[in-house]
Amino acid sequence: MSTEQTKTRTAPPNLSTAAIIVKNGKFFIARRLPGGDMGGTWEFPGGKAETGETAPAALLRELREEFGVECTAGPLLAESSFDHNGKSYRLLAYQVFLPDGAETGFVLAEHSEWRWATIADIETLYTSGQFTPSDYVLLNNGAGGIRTPGTL
Repeated sequence: MSTEQTKTRTAPPNLSTAAIIVKNGKFFIARRLPGGDMGGTWEFPGGKAETGETAPAALLRELREEFGVECTAGPLLAESSFDHNGKSYRLLAYQVFLPDGAETGFVLAEHSEWRWATIADIETLYTSGQFTPSDYVLLNNGAGGIRTPGTL
């Protein structure tokens, strides 16, 4: 995504983002810290856009704040919607690229752990109530083949 596109498209209210990061056929997922409505569940990292912030800029900011890493945003892969605390949100999932070796320097601010997971791992976490439902939906909503990491 060009810098010009990142600057000109601002996020609508109640927009949330998710990072789809794939390595060796596995997805990067992280477990939220305990507490709150979704505490302790696994998710594709990301977060809410601030007023006037583009979706890709919000996603990169969230990754910087939550993991202490500078990443690169790629194309939009999927989108869905969800309700949380009486508000409706639009969820946009972008392909994200980690710099080589970034995992060794993660500083976990909002998560207790992270891992690389297969689709089967994510499905098991979801069916046991341990994977965020709004993020799980993204696996089936991707025109770009989110369910098949090898296609990204």
